[in-house]
This record gives sequence, structure tokens and C-alpha cells, in this order.
Amino acid sequence: MVIKVWIKTLLARITTVIEFCKDCGARQPIVWHATDDLWDRISGDKNVLCPNCFDKRADQKGILLMWTPKAEYER
Repeated sequence: MVIKVWIKTLLARITTVIEFCKDCGARQPIVWHATDDLWDRISGDKNVLCPNCFDKRADQKGILLMWTPKAEYER
């Protein structure tokens, strides 16, 4: 039983998609969110951007972003 759980966990880690920023190439280990309309205005045709590149693109378009942390869960 323990081996089955271990194998499922290992397979989940192997099959996890690793995404990279299309501007700087940095690996994206964090999850962040922008509204659809803001994303469309800033990202253009890019489907993955890191927060830094997203912020740079917003600045180039004259859009000032305010990042707000949000707790997803608590222990």
C-alpha cells in the first residue's frame, strides 16, 4: 500500500509541466494571477510570463501594477 502511494506521488512529480517565462526564460515555480482583461492588455501573444516581465511590460505600456498577496491556505 505504501509503495503504491509513493509511486503515485513520484509519477505526479514527473508529469508536472514546468513552465518558463517567454521573455526571460526563467522557470516559473510560483503561481500568480492577473485578470483576463489585464493579461490581454499586457501580455500580447505570450502565454507564460513571470511577474517581473509582466511588470516590465505593464510599465512600458504606462500601466502601474499593485501586487497584493493573498493567503491560499493556512496551517
